[in-house]
Amino acid sequence: MDASEPKQSRVTNTAIQSQLIELSVRLARMEKDIQEIKNNLSESGDKVISLEKSEAGRYPLIDRRLDNLEKRTDKHGEEIDKLVKISQELVNSIKVLNWVAGLAGAGVLSWLIAQILSLIG
Repeated sequence: MDASEPKQSRVTNTAIQSQLIELSVRLARMEKDIQEIKNNLSESGDKVISLEKSEAGRYPLIDRRLDNLEKRTDKHGEEIDKLVKISQELVNSIKVLNWVAGLAGAGVLSWLIAQILSLIG
């Protein structure tokens, strides 16, 4: 060996074996971690799918209920409009009846006064 040549260290089989064992342990840990990540992703996907299915069943139900409520409120609105019209007709009828009753009352009162005056006079 020449002094100008760099000094090389010898690698033994046991050193290579220990490095290989350490590498295999690391690879086993990585495989375990990757499998855990896959499982988490799969579970997350399953959860998303189940949520989508459950939500898909809810919205049509809510939409149907809202439509039913809208129909009922429209129906009640029509009934309220009819009741308002009837009450306005009743108000007009009461006004006419009051006017007719006033005339009839005035006629009866004037007849009574005439009867009383004829008895007096």
